[in-house]
Amino acid sequence: MLNSMNERLSREINFMIKNLDHIIENTMDRDKLKTVFAQQASGYEKQQEKLAPIRNGLHFLLESVFSEPPAAARILCVGLELKGSLTSL
Repeated sequence: MLNSMNERLSREINFMIKNLDHIIENTMDRDKLKTVFAQQASGYEKQQEKLAPIRNGLHFLLESVFSEPPAAARILCVGLELKGSLTSL
């Protein structure tokens, strides 16, 4: 019984060490991620301009869906864009 407990404890410790190694690796990757993000952020607006027709079509559809919601309607908003899509509705 003692051997099985030791084996279990040993497996749990090894698992925690692997997780710790993973956390350390991800922390190092964060610096790389910040660099890439900074490089791509400058072109964000230009990319969004290309998607404007799709976004405008979705806004048109949402305006018709939300034009007359039921009195007891509830709306959950997850991930709104910065320019205030929901407030325009």
